[in-house]
Formats: sequence, structure tokens, C-alpha cells
Amino acid sequence: MPKKTFEAAALADAHLIVQLKDNQPILCQKVEAVCAAAEPLSSLRTVDEKRRNRHETRVIAVFDAAPAVTGTEWAPHVSAIIKVERQVNTRQAATGLWKPSSEISFYLSSRPVAASVAADAVRKHWGIESAPQAHEREVHMN
Repeated sequence: MPKKTFEAAALADAHLIVQLKDNQPILCQKVEAVCAAAEPLSSLRTVDEKRRNRHETRVIAVFDAAPAVTGTEWAPHVSAIIKVERQVNTRQAATGLWKPSSEISFYLSSRPVAASVAADAVRKHWGIESAPQAHEREVHMN
């Protein structure tokens, strides 16, 4: 995640949301610490129950990035942290049983963003949605 990408987005007056990867270990630690200690600015829970053999629940929370980036090279570029928690139950065809899995991902946003906008951007980026969002139910938490 090069700073050049954030600089280019700023010059183009574009809103950038980028997934935080493990190749930025200090930034990852700071982001995780902020998310563990702070209350989110906004959050959203989505439940997708209408997919064949798969049920997914996501909790998207947006945090102020300042505590994680103040005094770092990222301070002028990052305004918000987006935490996405996924809980997935996948039905195993051979046994008929449900196999649970979970994952947490962090994203950095160049601008302040609402949880609903962040959730939509992250989901659409990965092309997970193959059908209209009529299957997804949103529950606003903040």
C-alpha cells in the first residue's frame, strides 16, 4: 500500500479505500489497537441468508484514524479505519452440516465515511454480490 496511491487519489479528488495488509506491521498494530479501544463512529450489521448453502453476517465499523496515524507518514492520507468482521456458515454437501468460519479485515479510507458506504464499497470491490442486494438485510447499529 504505497503512499503514492493516496497522494494520487488526493490530487484527483477521489475517495480511496484500501485494504490494510500484513506488510505494514506497525500500522496494522496501531489500527488494531484503535479498533479494540475506541467506540466506532458508525457501524452496520448485514445478514445475507438467501444464498444457496451459505449464510454470511458482516459487522462493519468505522473508526477515526487519527489515534493510529498521528505523527506517522500516513497522517495526511488516512482519515478513517474500516473494520469488517465476517461470520460465514457454509453447508457441507457431503455431510449436510454447517461449517463456520470467521475473518476480520481492516481498510483505510482517505476520507471520513459512513459504515453503510464503506460496506457497499468493500463488498462491490470484491465482486461478492452476484445478485441484487434484495437478499441482504441491513441493521443500523449507530
